[in-house]
Amino acid sequence: MHTHDESRLRALVQHSSSDIAVIDAAGRLVYAMPSAEGKGIVGFALGDLQGRDLTELTHPSDLPRVRAALVQIAASADETLTLHTRVRHKDGAYRHVEVVASNHLSDPSIEGIVLNVQDITDSITAEHRQDIFLDMLGDLDVSTVVMRRDRVVHANPAFCRLAGYAEEALQALDSAFDIIVEGAEDLGRQLARRMRGDVTKAVHECTLRRADGRHVEIEVTFRAGAAEEDAQFVGIVQDITERKAREASLRARTEALETQVGDLQRAVARKYDFDGIVGTSPAMKRVYTQMEAAIDSGLTVLITGPTGAGKELIAKAIHYNSPRGAEQRPPTQLNCGAVPRDLIASTLFGHRRGAFTGADRDAVGLFEAASGGTLILDEIGEMAMDAQINLLRVLEERAVLRLGETTTRDVDVRVIAITNRDLPSEIAAERFREDLYYRLRVLAIQVPSLADRREDIPMLAELFLAEARDAMTKRLVGFTTEAVELLDHHPWPGNIRELQNAVHSAAAFAPEGGSVDRRHFPAEMTSGVALTAELKALGLSYKESVALYRRRLVEDALRACDGNRTQAAKMLSMQRTNLVRLVRELGVSD
Repeated sequence: MHTHDESRLRALVQHSSSDIAVIDAAGRLVYAMPSAEGKGIVGFALGDLQGRDLTELTHPSDLPRVRAALVQIAASADETLTLHTRVRHKDGAYRHVEVVASNHLSDPSIEGIVLNVQDITDSITAEHRQDIFLDMLGDLDVSTVVMRRDRVVHANPAFCRLAGYAEEALQALDSAFDIIVEGAEDLGRQLARRMRGDVTKAVHECTLRRADGRHVEIEVTFRAGAAEEDAQFVGIVQDITERKAREASLRARTEALETQVGDLQRAVARKYDFDGIVGTSPAMKRVYTQMEAAIDSGLTVLITGPTGAGKELIAKAIHYNSPRGAEQRPPTQLNCGAVPRDLIASTLFGHRRGAFTGADRDAVGLFEAASGGTLILDEIGEMAMDAQINLLRVLEERAVLRLGETTTRDVDVRVIAITNRDLPSEIAAERFREDLYYRLRVLAIQVPSLADRREDIPMLAELFLAEARDAMTKRLVGFTTEAVELLDHHPWPGNIRELQNAVHSAAAFAPEGGSVDRRHFPAEMTSGVALTAELKALGLSYKESVALYRRRLVEDALRACDGNRTQAAKMLSMQRTNLVRLVRELGVSD
């Protein structure tokens, strides 16, 4: 080929996305030139192929067709022929190419057949994959639809059955949204977000109108496809008509139950409901009477009872329902067992700057901070004896003396003390002052254990289940018969707190829209049923049974933790100080 002819070909290649080659009538390569966008003639250099028969690189299955085409193009002057075939690349792999051949054998400047070669492997592979994908969708029993924008590209048989249309009818729709009677606008927004790449998955519920006019509730999940304006999307469509009907029925039943519970709660009235305190048992009616007296009198109150029985809740109810709780002013509160002995006086009564090492400024004590309101002293039985003397003086004089000062300050504080200890026993053991005891128990409220008010368990359980529903935004319809029996027979050594935690835990494991069953409760409760039968066989009273059960729980926890009380307390979900007290009370050896 002449130099000027080569320049002519080079100029031609510059305006083409394909490779250019010239072969003679026998198929031997005369010249080749890859374009700027082309991949080169199957990866070989010109010197490797020049003079060789290019049919050597043709896929064996395509050879007869390629040779026939070569004969045809060589015999026809000025003929142009297009052919799809496969050629072997230098790396050994076969590539799909589209060849446009032009006969220029009679052109003295070329004297050959010009081949315009374009690699179409990627598009062939993509089409093949799409064919496989569509075949796979057709075999699925799940309704699927492939869309481009709002047009149906493909619908599998399952979707056609769901919609009642043939695939051709769906493809002929101006917009797939034409058969969406409710939710089309939201669905369009979801698809637009997906096409912009804002989300990788779009899920939407809408109503589809079948070909027969019947409405079907569906859930559409669109995913896959590139985040491009003209990209295709695969939609997985579920018929949720029955599910929506069940949900509506469940909502109606739940609303009816909530209305009934609300009516019952309102009927209990103030006497039997102080800020969430629930119960109609004789034991609780006595507590309500004592609370009414405490609210109206403003006197010092001593609240006693077992751990987890609701003593703190009762103390706060007394405060908030009294004039001192006006405008929802919160009470001031101190856990006496949590404050170090050398800090309790400063915490309660305040101090002057320089009163002790580290006192770098004046500090107001809790009595002054609570003036005009209520001071709740929790775990009063844990208070050190020297602090008890100071507390007694404040209760008698209604004045505090800050550490480091010589002048008292008047305070107007109502004190509500709480303890789970048997204070008369503590007095006998010289761990609590008798004069302080009588100063505190001007009004005494003994909070019953759950064992002494078992008839309140169903109401409490329903209340805690409602709490769990609200906290988890979960639909639950109540307790099964087996769960109710478990709640009734469990000894509840942890009292109301244990019941609340057990119901919340069971609610978490219960299925959406279902009922709380026995199997959803903690394992230690369900295994405890056998222990209850054993206790009954021993002929013990209920209180004796509860004491034995509590002892076993503590012993098992200590044994599991190799006597480490801190770890055992965590296992039992209680404070270490409470565990130490239980060990002492129950006579447990660790």
